[in-house]
Amino acid sequence: MKEIAFEERLHLIEKEINALEDGIDNGKLAIKAGIDEIKIEVEAIKSYLKEAHPDFKKRFPAIKKKITAEKNPEWITDESEE
Repeated sequence: MKEIAFEERLHLIEKEINALEDGIDNGKLAIKAGIDEIKIEVEAIKSYLKEAHPDFKKRFPAIKKKITAEKNPEWITDESEE
């Protein structure tokens, strides 16, 4: 009896682990899709700025360095865009 109960519990645990793995995989895909979308948007913005401001390409490294020094990228939020 105990062996059957143990096997049933083990089977349930295996099913839970498989469900968690699927959730993790789906989460990874969602994060990757979000990152890809951000990359596309950044490239579009950079492309526009290069056309609108011809000196943008030359000034961008200094701007990026300044912003990186002023803000920890991990803490940048919508509220900090004021």
